[in-house]
Amino acid sequence: MGEEAIDTVETMNKDPKRSKIAKGVWVVSSILSFLFCLVWAMSFTWYKDYQAAIPGPLVGNKVSSTGALKEHGFPFSFIVIGDPHSRPEGFLLMKKAINGGPSSFMVILGDLVRYPYVQRHRYFISALMKQVRPLFPVFVVTGNHDVNYNNEKRGMTPEQYDSLYGSRNFDFVYNDCLFILCGLDARDHTGYLRFLKDTLSQKAKGRKHIFIFMHWPPSTPGIPAVHGLPGGKEFYRLLGHYRVTICFFGDYHGYWRGLREGTSLIVSGGGGGDPSNEETEWGKFHHLLRITVNENGFTEEMMISADTRDDIRERLKKRMFISLFPIIEGKGWVLCFLFTCFLAWGISSVIIFFRLLKKR
Repeated sequence: MGEEAIDTVETMNKDPKRSKIAKGVWVVSSILSFLFCLVWAMSFTWYKDYQAAIPGPLVGNKVSSTGALKEHGFPFSFIVIGDPHSRPEGFLLMKKAINGGPSSFMVILGDLVRYPYVQRHRYFISALMKQVRPLFPVFVVTGNHDVNYNNEKRGMTPEQYDSLYGSRNFDFVYNDCLFILCGLDARDHTGYLRFLKDTLSQKAKGRKHIFIFMHWPPSTPGIPAVHGLPGGKEFYRLLGHYRVTICFFGDYHGYWRGLREGTSLIVSGGGGGDPSNEETEWGKFHHLLRITVNENGFTEEMMISADTRDDIRERLKKRMFISLFPIIEGKGWVLCFLFTCFLAWGISSVIIFFRLLKKR
């Protein structure tokens, strides 16, 4: 502690009123400094999570994910959630669904994050693995918030997205049912039709059920589409021709269901994003779906969460993932330096406070 600080202490003790104020100031200073020390101590673990934020073998559209599927025949269940936006509501819902009963896998209908940047995907992956801890494969559909096509700094490029989560267009067979995930590509809005047509023509024959997962709902009257999927006529023709069982969509932050060409259409984008500002008022609540499939059809169970509690610790972690860690990436010593500064601040504050007490 320097001579100026000591002189200040002695001056304060000559005036009781100023001395009382000074004691309060140094108490507050001590508390703040040690709170910062606590946050920075936690940041060491968070920084490790940031650096190691890579999806495990169960997360993404990969061979390892399909290889982890365990077939037990009918009935079986899977979870569908749309537009989590890395919000606490979405993670709470996923955890609730995992603890609520057996499921074979989960599909996220896009918009994993709110903005398409690498650090936000790193936070999503870290939170998914640390909070939700999925025990089964998690497949992902590409949303319009997930990939950056503008070459912005730290933007999630299509190539980076593919390296993290696997192919944006993906399909697999489970219990003799065909599951197709059509990814969104802002450079080729109708490219999904080619993939969908090729996959259905080659793999749909003889399947018990066919399920399709997409982000944008088609631009059709009655469907609450925020953006609107182009190529609707051809899309519906394919649904009818191949007798698709259900087609799931996200994007609209709410719930809607209907029927077209004998196919059930379900819009389920209530996984965490703010409610959509659309005319349709019904269905704007945070939810996910558990679909149970049997040989002759399916049943739909909705899980709703009104719990919007936001863990302060998790908010701090998310802020560091987004704002601080990208700046100091590869320079972990900065965290050590800041921790040392806050610790020195705290120790100095405590010493000054006790000197004031002794010289009353």
